[in-house]
Amino acid sequence: MAHRLQRPASGRHGGPRPTLRVYLSRPRISASACSGIPSPSEVRRPSSLPPKMCYFAAMAKKKPRKKARRKTGADDGDPRWTSKLPPAPGELRILQAFVNTADLRQGTDLAGPRALAEWLELWGLAAGLELTSDHLQNGKEVREAMRTLIRCRPGGAPRAAARIDRAGKASPVFARLDAEGRGRFESPAETFDGALARLVSILVGSQLVGTWERLRACADKTCRAAFYDFSKNRSAVWCTVQCGNRASALAYRWRNINSVRKMDAARSWVRGR
Repeated sequence: MAHRLQRPASGRHGGPRPTLRVYLSRPRISASACSGIPSPSEVRRPSSLPPKMCYFAAMAKKKPRKKARRKTGADDGDPRWTSKLPPAPGELRILQAFVNTADLRQGTDLAGPRALAEWLELWGLAAGLELTSDHLQNGKEVREAMRTLIRCRPGGAPRAAARIDRAGKASPVFARLDAEGRGRFESPAETFDGALARLVSILVGSQLVGTWERLRACADKTCRAAFYDFSKNRSAVWCTVQCGNRASALAYRWRNINSVRKMDAARSWVRGR
């Protein structure tokens, strides 16, 4: 690269001090000098980069991974399932649907004995039953006992466990195998007591298999819907995101109210002194 120096001439009568100016000119490169330089297409970037930079360059070329879809079991095509919550696997969904016949948030419940008989027939527990208000009351007691047992887990609800135990002993249940070799529990007579005993047998069978621990009740006191926990670490607390957001907003408002009350109490105490 060539350098050209230029010194400005000083004035005749003692002008300013001369300064040194440096001008850089573009070097001239001959064609023979470029013969050994490879073209950009011939340069191998990964090999010319350090090992760490080669790794990041290779990762940048990879296609973005698709987010794994959460397994919910809601795509099994069960026509009997009408709830927005994903159903539990196997026969445990019958118990989940039975607990969710009462929607605490919407304030809906079984309209009467006929509605309970239709539900039992829909899920294949008993057909053609003529139920009374006493049957409806017993069914609701067993349902709420199961809800309490799901929420409190074994050991935390002895009264609920005793109520479910009485329902299970009301009618005998036998273990059966179908043509494909799959086992299930059935009641010999299609009665109301047999249907309740069938529900209790589903509860016991899920405990033996290990799916009972994943059946939970929503932590929202105004919901308490039964849902199946499909998370890997079994840490689900709310049945839906809406219940979780509602509980978080309520807790936030309650903290703010308590802080305001504390500030008012402190101010009144200071004024009193």
